Amino acid sequence: MEDKELEELLKLDIPNIEGNKDKVLEACKASKNKYNKRTIKLAYVLSSFIILVSAIVLSVVLINNRTNDAARINKSIDDLEYIDNDEEKMIAIMNIEKDIQNISADKQEKINIDKLSYEENITVNNLKNSVEWKDYINNVDYSLLGSIFNYSLISGIDIHKERFGSEMWVCNNDDFYKELLTIFDLPYVDLKENFSDEIAHAFSDYTNYYSFTIYLRNNELVDIGVYNSGYIRVRVKDTTGDNQQYVIKKSYISLIKLDTSKLYNFMDNTNLSKYNAELSMISLIVSNYSIGMSSTIGPSMKFNLDGASFECSIDCGSFEYYKETKELIVSSNEKVQWAPSYIEGHGTAESTRIDEIKTNGKAYMDVIVKVDEKIVGYIVVEMSRIDETNYSVTVLESVLFKDDNNNLKEVPLEFILKKIDEIKKG
Repeated sequence: MEDKELEELLKLDIPNIEGNKDKVLEACKASKNKYNKRTIKLAYVLSSFIILVSAIVLSVVLINNRTNDAARINKSIDDLEYIDNDEEKMIAIMNIEKDIQNISADKQEKINIDKLSYEENITVNNLKNSVEWKDYINNVDYSLLGSIFNYSLISGIDIHKERFGSEMWVCNNDDFYKELLTIFDLPYVDLKENFSDEIAHAFSDYTNYYSFTIYLRNNELVDIGVYNSGYIRVRVKDTTGDNQQYVIKKSYISLIKLDTSKLYNFMDNTNLSKYNAELSMISLIVSNYSIGMSSTIGPSMKFNLDGASFECSIDCGSFEYYKETKELIVSSNEKVQWAPSYIEGHGTAESTRIDEIKTNGKAYMDVIVKVDEKIVGYIVVEMSRIDETNYSVTVLESVLFKDDNNNLKEVPLEFILKKIDEIKKG
C-alpha cells in the first residue's frame, strides 16, 4: 500500500496526526507487515490441518470400505433367497463370484461360501431340470465362457447372421472381441458326447439365428450359435490326426437365455463397420455337413462381389450329386453346393457311388475371382472328412487384390496358381 493511501486511511481515525508524520506511517506499515505474516502463517497451519484431517477421513473411509467388503458380499448372498426367478438369481450369483475374486484373500475367508454354494447348487439344478435337453447335460457345475477358451488367443471371427444366409462378416479387432464376449457372459454347462443335432430343435427354431466361428492361435476354433430363444450353444474344436481335421472337443449350452436385442443391436452393419468388420467375399452357408442332411448334397456357400464371376474347381467330390462335375462358374450370390460323394451312372446298371473325399481325407476348392475378365483375387476352401458320415469346410484363404487407391488390381494367372498351391501345401 502506498504512503499516500495509508495517510488517507489514518485520517479517518486520526484527523490530525501529531509528531513526525513519516515515522507514524513507517510504524503503521511495519505493523501491517507483521500482521500479514501472522495471517499467512495461520492460513498455512489451517491448510495443513485441513489436509491432514481430510487424509485421515479418506483413510478411514477406505479402510472401512475394505473392512465392509466381506459384509457387503455376505449381504448380497443373504439377499439371494429373496430372488424368485432362477435366471435372475443365476446372474446375481455370477456377479457375487466375480466380486469375491476382486477382494483380498483374507477378506475372502470371511465370505459365507457355504451359503453361496448352497444357493448356486439349488439354482443350477433348477435351471438344468427346466430344459428339454436335461438328459444330455453332464452332472457338473457351470462354466463361464472365459474358462471354456482363452480370449487372448483369438485371431479372427467369422460372423453369420442367418443359418442359411448369404452374408458372412469377418473381423480382426480386439475391441470387437471384448464387446461381443461380454454379451455372451453367461453360465454354461457341458453336454454329453451323445448329444446330437437331431434334438437341437429343442433349443428353438432358427429364426434370427446367429453363429460365430472364432479362430484361436492354438489350432482350435470355437463355434457359437445363438438361437431365437436366446439359448447359446458353444462347441470347441481342435485339429487331430495326420490330416489335421477339426473334431468336436467339447460342447456346451447356456443355462439361461441371452437378451437377444443386445446382440441384434451390436450386430447392426453400421456398428460392425466401426470395428473394421468387412463383408466376406465368401459366405459358408452350411459348413458342417452330414450325409443324413436332406436339404443339401454337401457343404454350400455363396460368393459376394458385385459384377464378379467365380471360377470354381475341385479335386474330389462333385458340384452335382448324380454325375461328376468338377468345374463351375457362378456369379455373385449364386449358391454353390459341393458334394463329398456322388453317383456316377444314376439309374443304370452301372450306377456307382464315388466317395473320393472319404478315401483321400481332404479335398480342395480353388476359386479364381474375375471382374471384366481380369483376375483380381482367389479363394481356397478345404473340405475335411470328420468321420464316416460328417464333413466340414474351412476357408483357408480369401484374397482380393487392390492398388494404393483401393481399386481392384489385375494379377497374372501364374501368380494366382502359385499362391493357391502354396496354401494347399501348408
